[in-house]
Amino acid sequence: MKKIIKNIFFMLIIILFVSCGKPKLLSELQVRKGIHYEVNKESPYTGKFISEYSNGQIKKQGNFKKGILNGNYKEYYSNGQLKTSTVYKNGIINGIYSSFYENGEPKAKLQFLNGEYDGLNIIYKTMFTNYQELKFLNGKVIEKIEYDENKNIIKKIDEKSDEFNEETMGNAFKIYVNILEKI
Repeated sequence: MKKIIKNIFFMLIIILFVSCGKPKLLSELQVRKGIHYEVNKESPYTGKFISEYSNGQIKKQGNFKKGILNGNYKEYYSNGQLKTSTVYKNGIINGIYSSFYENGEPKAKLQFLNGEYDGLNIIYKTMFTNYQELKFLNGKVIEKIEYDENKNIIKKIDEKSDEFNEETMGNAFKIYVNILEKI
């Protein structure tokens, strides 16, 4: 009996190592209706994936569960420097999203809950703006603070301020983040 249990345990370990094999290249997967599959397979792909630059550096890496992004996801510049890092849950961004310039300096640190901005979101100083913090609750801006280069508050806008306009501030923030991510 002990020998049978030992053999079963050994086989389970082998199966675990084989199933945790090397990640699939993203280029070897195909997308059908937004779901990733291995070529000629009917079941959505579950496992790790990577894509690479022509120089061999990793461009993207992450995990699919039933063909949908799930878990840690990272993108890199061609020099190997981290570009973005985030977490997905069932294909929806959920957690902290961090982005960086090619020299490693931070661009932004954003927080998401089920795909919506939620919590403290930071835009680091850029050539376009000062360091900013925006607080969101359930996808809606509740406060914006802008700082100077010495981290002294320049401007604070919240729901009590005359300047407060949640929709305008939220839309401006989303547009700015989109532009920032393209640089």
